[in-house]
Amino acid sequence: DDSTAVAEVPMKILQTTMASVILATLLGSSIAVADPANFDFYGCMQSIPTTSGGSYKMVGFLTNNGVVPTPIPFNWVGEEHTVVIEATLNNISGFTENYSGATVKIYTDVGPATPGDYANQATFSDGTLVLSGVINNFVRINFPGNSSSYAGSVDWTGGTRLGEMGANTTGYGIGGSGNTGSGNIPSGYVDCWDGKIDQPIIAVDEASWGQVKRLFH
Repeated sequence: DDSTAVAEVPMKILQTTMASVILATLLGSSIAVADPANFDFYGCMQSIPTTSGGSYKMVGFLTNNGVVPTPIPFNWVGEEHTVVIEATLNNISGFTENYSGATVKIYTDVGPATPGDYANQATFSDGTLVLSGVINNFVRINFPGNSSSYAGSVDWTGGTRLGEMGANTTGYGIGGSGNTGSGNIPSGYVDCWDGKIDQPIIAVDEASWGQVKRLFH
């Protein structure tokens, strides 16, 4: 019957099209996993605590500059975005400095009215507090020589733009590397680190092409 044959063709086209969409989605997810949106930053510290209870404070700038995607959109023309990280040294174990009470804050300064200036740390926190959060398991590993590394995870808890994060507010990875011997350390500071806060990767279930096709049987 020709009518039956004609009816089967669109159905096969529909199945093939939908399967192609799913495959494209899976491939697209793989691309997103490879390069998650992040807050890229560079900041410096005036001192590094050496005894329990000592204070740690980093001030710096977001350095995405509209090139690297951020978890929420930022205006990079006519606005400055600064970062402040504070913590208390809990203990030192070997080369590892363990911190507690660690927080991260991102500010936006329009204009900027008062550009961030390492000579005046207040200029890094006088804008609008757009995001704030806690850093869990924050550590600094101080390698022999001039290098160091940082690690921890961030849960966003406040700020005027927290709502734009949707449900994706926990489990961000924070890390980076420092160098006390860097020639880019501002006067009055002892260390700087180049870091980023990565959006958590959303897991994707792996499936074979046969499994995808069976969804439509």
